[in-house]
Amino acid sequence: MIRSGRKSTAAVTAMVALVCFTQLAYGLPSPSALRVENPYFTLEPQNQTVTEWQSATFTVTAKGDEPLSYLWTYNGAAVRANSNVYTHANCQLSDNGGRVQVTVSNSFGLMPSRTAILSVNSAGTIYFAGPNGSSANTGFSTDSPWPLQYALKNVAPFSTVILLDGVYKAAGVSADGGFSLQTTDNVTIKAQNQWKAIITGSTNFGILASSYAGSSGAYTTDHITFDGLCVSNNAGDGMAVSHDSIVRNCWVIGNGRQGINISSAACSNNVIEHNLIENNGTIAAGTTVVQYHGLYLSGANNIVRGNVVRYNSGFGIHVFTEYAGVQQDNNSIYNNLTYGHTNAYGVAIWGAVNGGSLPGTNYCFNNTILDGLQLYYGTAWVTNNIILPSQHNPTTPMYVSSSAPSTVSADYNLGTNTISPVGAHNVITNVARTTMFVNLANGLYWLSATSPARNTAKPDVFGPTDFFGNGQSSVHDIGAFQYDPTLVGDTRVLDPSPADPDYWALP
Repeated sequence: MIRSGRKSTAAVTAMVALVCFTQLAYGLPSPSALRVENPYFTLEPQNQTVTEWQSATFTVTAKGDEPLSYLWTYNGAAVRANSNVYTHANCQLSDNGGRVQVTVSNSFGLMPSRTAILSVNSAGTIYFAGPNGSSANTGFSTDSPWPLQYALKNVAPFSTVILLDGVYKAAGVSADGGFSLQTTDNVTIKAQNQWKAIITGSTNFGILASSYAGSSGAYTTDHITFDGLCVSNNAGDGMAVSHDSIVRNCWVIGNGRQGINISSAACSNNVIEHNLIENNGTIAAGTTVVQYHGLYLSGANNIVRGNVVRYNSGFGIHVFTEYAGVQQDNNSIYNNLTYGHTNAYGVAIWGAVNGGSLPGTNYCFNNTILDGLQLYYGTAWVTNNIILPSQHNPTTPMYVSSSAPSTVSADYNLGTNTISPVGAHNVITNVARTTMFVNLANGLYWLSATSPARNTAKPDVFGPTDFFGNGQSSVHDIGAFQYDPTLVGDTRVLDPSPADPDYWALP
């Protein structure tokens, strides 16, 4: 196996002489040169230092004969990132000292990189909360946890609250009905084990990132991170968030109103990523009014990526505002899977205040939307999506309002019905849904080997990470998932939800 950056001068000279002799013998012109390149690095991965819970991104630049392949390892174990970028998400203190390396290869050889070191600094004071915690405890260890509401009331800024496994009964624990973080900014609230800290039973919100002043939409707490919680069966919204906050890795299921509510006059600059949001919202008996959704979002500069949103009573993802003076602008929705919304569309984007004032521009790309897309007002860029019609509107995969029209730039989308406005590179197919994906009955929407979504994308329209959180430098396939032959044999059952329906834990 050749491991050096280039072939030796003697080897190249010999090859040139052989080719020249052969070409001259057949009366062909002699080449002026012959260049064969093994892969080599012009930029190797660099050491990274991040704060606990942040992500670390490693980038390399390599040259050599195309195509080039990349194999990244973390502490010696292969990670799924065949690109020149690798993102190690949600870094823990246990990741401190982690070793990252990549090997680039082509048909002529391979070259391993230097080893880069990941350093992780503490996120500040760490408190612990438990279902049976006591305010008489110190809050500084798993053996001495506080009650959750007491912890949320007493933490200092730039702190982390770790929730131990168990059920946190949310009924009546604050004036807002559920758990409420009212005054302190820059706090991380994280489950010790993903989805094992269950917030349930509130007569209103499950967990609220600030005090809420009703119709004025007055939120006072921001820069909050919710990570790995299970928020289930609360009578109101599962989670309510203000601005400059993150909701990641959460399971939000069976709440009476919105699954995640990020809709107020102050909401902006939020990241909603890698959550399972399902079966939220109710429709009042005797009515058909749809007002409760999986994710309800307003404001500007929000990112919604890598989520699975399904079976909510209203829209799956609803970008909308009624607040005067709020511009719906520069929101990016990508790498999401939505399906099972029978009363409304999977994704709806209102690019202005209801009524049309302050129109903005929003982006919807690389999603798998199996229940339709609705657009009102403003400007929408719609690219590289699988958009299939829903039961709610079986003939119109993308609905653009005529009474509140949106300016739409749409291309490189796949549908089984004509997608209007028509893009020159749209893929319209009569292939059945069951053959596009690995196994619909089990909730496995990875692309099949014969999917018409393969190799039809606009390669330069993509987010910095894929559905799983790995860095990427281009895309080839339309939809939320790039084709991966290792996922074709996935036999897990992720729908209906098992005890641990983790789409992001690869088989």
